[in-house]
Amino acid sequence: MSPPIPDSSALPGGLTFTLRVASLNVWNPGPDKTQRNQGLAAALRERNLDVVLLQEMDGTAAQFDLFRRVAGFSHGVRSGDVAILSRFELTNFEAPELPRKPSLTPIRQLLNRRDVYFCIAAFQHNGMRFHVSSHHWDNRQLVNRKTAAAATAARMSHVPADTVILCGGDFNTHQETDELQRVMKEGLLNSGTPGDFIDFILYRGTGIQLLKQTLERFPGLTDHPMLLSEFILVGSRPAVA
Repeated sequence: MSPPIPDSSALPGGLTFTLRVASLNVWNPGPDKTQRNQGLAAALRERNLDVVLLQEMDGTAAQFDLFRRVAGFSHGVRSGDVAILSRFELTNFEAPELPRKPSLTPIRQLLNRRDVYFCIAAFQHNGMRFHVSSHHWDNRQLVNRKTAAAATAARMSHVPADTVILCGGDFNTHQETDELQRVMKEGLLNSGTPGDFIDFILYRGTGIQLLKQTLERFPGLTDHPMLLSEFILVGSRPAVA
């Protein structure tokens, strides 16, 4: 489900802070890949983001460093083809390797194949703790998405109630499917409008309210939309220096 968007003029009293979170699948084949990466990273920088969840990275340090540097982030973590960029220091990094049933492509017919479906980190912002994860689930094998969903839900179930969850990425499945519903049953809400989408930013937490989500496309740079969810942190307080 998606919650109603609050009227910012009617928010409870006390200090409020915003948090701008984007999710973007950056897959962009072709001979001008570096130029396309630079274009996407520059677009991220222009949007004054706090946290960015990236998917379908090529797995190299060079591409990750390009995005982190050009997009203007001092902190970041990566594993496999998923990454997180942040204005805030990231801790408790985790990227579990999970079993993957091989596809029919001969080169991928490997025994005991294991891959990363998501990576997780934590950060602090204005007195609140956040659990953030970037996801790229399989678009071929249903059994692989079930594996990713089970592992994701298991980790969400252990996140303390006073910690905000931000869970986003390319899930390669729709909101009503059993796989994504298994995750959302941990109390997560969709920050966007339900529809024929496979990219989501989900969230959960006391003291966080969705202000709006926008969707933007970058033709020629990637075939996925960028999701940008802006949240209000109600009653949060500046971190003690």
